[in-house]
Amino acid sequence: MLTAHGNASQEAGLLRAIGEQLINRGLRVRERVRGGELTEIESANPRDPAQSRVIIGCDGFLIWERWYRLRTDHDAHTIAQVASTLLDQNISHQSTSQPANGNSS
Repeated sequence: MLTAHGNASQEAGLLRAIGEQLINRGLRVRERVRGGELTEIESANPRDPAQSRVIIGCDGFLIWERWYRLRTDHDAHTIAQVASTLLDQNISHQSTSQPANGNSS
């Protein structure tokens, strides 16, 4: 099976490599298989799995969920800082010359 980004077995191998890195960092990883192919991996915060998790898919998506209680200005600042840090990461080979909002000026 081919996807828009390449060979499914190559993508499954890359997912497994990510999973191994997470395991080496002390995290548990659950694999999701569809049609006999590895399509997603999921890992959660080992101290409190209900509070945060990440899902990574073979087609390039990354979902990070983290539950915060929003009670104070400090909480709001922390959430904005975490979101900004995540969105500012260049984790692909694409150029970062364009701002995150898509405007070139």
